[in-house]
Amino acid sequence: MRNTDTNAITRCITKSHRPDRARTATLILMCAALLAGASLSACSNANWYQTAKANRELECRKQPLPTYDDCLRSYDKSYLDYKKQREQAVKN
Repeated sequence: MRNTDTNAITRCITKSHRPDRARTATLILMCAALLAGASLSACSNANWYQTAKANRELECRKQPLPTYDDCLRSYDKSYLDYKKQREQAVKN
């Protein structure tokens, strides 16, 4: 076999085994979407509330010292208190 024939066969084999880029990108996006969905459903409402509360408390830290304590007190509510207040608001 000549060298050019070997190169042609090698190129043909490598092309046929090379994954389709669009298909690979689609598979990666599907996996990412599944992982995101699984991680979101794993978080409970209480976890979401605690995360939001922590973010609000971080924002309070940016306040000047005289208003810092008032800011923290405004967010000092447990998840159970929040849930009760929310359920009452939904009923009315």
